[in-house]
Amino acid sequence: MKFQVLPSREFRSDIRDRTVEIEGFHNYSVLIEGTEITSKDDAPRHLAISFSLDGTLNILVNRVKTKETDTKERLQQKLPGYEFYFETESDKVIRGVLGHYYYFKRRDGGEVIVIVIGASKREYKIILGRLDDPESKLGYVLQNLPDRPFAKADLVHILPYNIVENRQPIKACLDVLEKEEFVRLLKKKGVSKIYVKTNKPIPHVQEQRTIGSD
Repeated sequence: MKFQVLPSREFRSDIRDRTVEIEGFHNYSVLIEGTEITSKDDAPRHLAISFSLDGTLNILVNRVKTKETDTKERLQQKLPGYEFYFETESDKVIRGVLGHYYYFKRRDGGEVIVIVIGASKREYKIILGRLDDPESKLGYVLQNLPDRPFAKADLVHILPYNIVENRQPIKACLDVLEKEEFVRLLKKKGVSKIYVKTNKPIPHVQEQRTIGSD
């Protein structure tokens, strides 16, 4: 029997001989005779459970190769010293396509880079920098978050142009800040997301200055 977890979280099943298969899941937690094995990364998985003729139970969990996992690996090869951090989708559909944001973090520090792939399939790299560097895009946005609930559009008026650009850097910074729990998604209003700053302490930084100033 084969089970598939659909995006709607419904199950699809097919009859198979002597093997139970489950696919469409990501994270897992398995408890075997008191020993727990867990995985929390977002790579898709395939589980197969079968019995050998001698009565042995065989359990096999493998990563599923998909176009998206191939994209992550291909992008990471372009960024030596960085490892995959997380991935998000664009807030809007453009020409019927949702863009993807692939985040990578430097192994020997906290610098973050995002590669955006939109409807045109072109790759756009944005260096977001470190949370504790006020001269980086990421650090500057963190230092200038409003104390009231805000949308991405609200930041356009308080951030310098080299961060605003086409709003992709703002979206990317907010994704990282949400991942690191410096902001929390409060609600969605149409295609807009409303955020609120959390009480998580801001990393200690040196004297702040405006990005792009001398």
